[in-house]
Amino acid sequence: MPSPGRPSTSTAANTTSEQGVSPTLTGRTNVGTVEDLHHSASKVCGLTDFGSDDYLEALGVLLDSYQRDAGLTELGSKMSRFFLRGALVARALSEASWAAHPTHTETQITRPIFVTGLPRTGTTALHRLLAADPQHQALEMWLADFPQPRPPRDT
Repeated sequence: MPSPGRPSTSTAANTTSEQGVSPTLTGRTNVGTVEDLHHSASKVCGLTDFGSDDYLEALGVLLDSYQRDAGLTELGSKMSRFFLRGALVARALSEASWAAHPTHTETQITRPIFVTGLPRTGTTALHRLLAADPQHQALEMWLADFPQPRPPRDT
């Protein structure tokens, strides 16, 4: 039974189909288990080392809450699974990078600059201005999503 104000999965799928887009919903209404998400992430990136296990309990609590409390639609379940799997892929890639480049832990970061502020106050403009300077290393979205050693800027 869908939550009030939400269309049923079949209604959402039919609406999508009427627009000429093939729905990709699978019928799954749960996000999955810890083991299932790890297996799926491993299939995506080909890696199995996710680092220390200190996050597993919290991930289990989150998945239990999704199942028990969230009332996710089929699409909501799919999107939540997608984001969690992406976080696990990023974790595995990060661990692989640390293993391949252990000397990176010795890199000194002096005087980091953090750009913070309320929305619409110029923080994005300031971030982009600082990132344009080759002496600064800004966190780019693709590096945040898939941590790895950054290639030289000219590539």
